[in-house]
Amino acid sequence: MQQYSLSICRLSLFLHMRKRVSRPIDIFLSHDWPRGIYNYGNVKELLRKKSFFAEEIEQNKLGSEPNEELLHVLKPDYWFAAHLHVKFPAIVQHQTNNGEEEKLTKFLSLDKCLPRRNFLQVIDIPHDNNIPLKLQLDPEWLSIIKQTNHLLNLGPASCFMPGIGSNERYGLNHDVLIVQV
Repeated sequence: MQQYSLSICRLSLFLHMRKRVSRPIDIFLSHDWPRGIYNYGNVKELLRKKSFFAEEIEQNKLGSEPNEELLHVLKPDYWFAAHLHVKFPAIVQHQTNNGEEEKLTKFLSLDKCLPRRNFLQVIDIPHDNNIPLKLQLDPEWLSIIKQTNHLLNLGPASCFMPGIGSNERYGLNHDVLIVQV
């Protein structure tokens, strides 16, 4: 049996949970870049600023593989990430099924918050001006957290994620909202 570190178990659980979201995601925030995001932006400019990324890019190891999977499954409108400390914009044009509207993800990573660095950018996110803006909890995400809480392992034991066909609850019941906000 293969042992996994706690961080790998938590990442596997998070990936499992994020894939259960049924509604479109407007904005996704992560520390790590999705692996391969450099293929959707100006990689030459990136390498001019961070030439030591070249080997990782060549080996397709720059960025997070789970985040790459989430990018292509969730297809958020915007993805903001940090970690690599360089301003890097990219636009991912997702593959569509017949008849589907083209879906784009606008990716942006910014530099460290230091003098003369590109660490801040103001963007305007389109929204309906007739609906008041407010910060609120997402009932669907809270329901997913509650339905997967039993999978969170904070001890030294191995972690197991349910798969399709297992006796464990793989899918979530979206018909019943478990959490009242």
